[in-house]
Amino acid sequence: MVRTYGLHLARRRDQPHPGPGPVRHDVGERLRHALGFQATYEQGAAVPSRLCGRSLHLGLGPVTEVGHNALHNRLGHAMPNTQALTERTRPCGTNNLFVAWETLTHGDNPA
Repeated sequence: MVRTYGLHLARRRDQPHPGPGPVRHDVGERLRHALGFQATYEQGAAVPSRLCGRSLHLGLGPVTEVGHNALHNRLGHAMPNTQALTERTRPCGTNNLFVAWETLTHGDNPA
């Protein structure tokens, strides 16, 4: 759960106001790679032995939509693993805490 909120909050922290905002380069690059890395294993890729002894706790949850929209749809970065996971889990729904229906506000939104 900490990983999920960390990825979600990294994107939210970068937004200077409630609406869509620019992604700072350093945060954007780290988030892009973190989402892609996690999405790879969320979709069933074999886990190498050097990574947590092949014992990962999966379950990223509904947090990829905002980062994917900002980095892929708006800035044009290729994010094939994150895109596949995001599209497969749409509509993203809610985690009953603070992530709720991000697909409605961010799904393929170029603005």
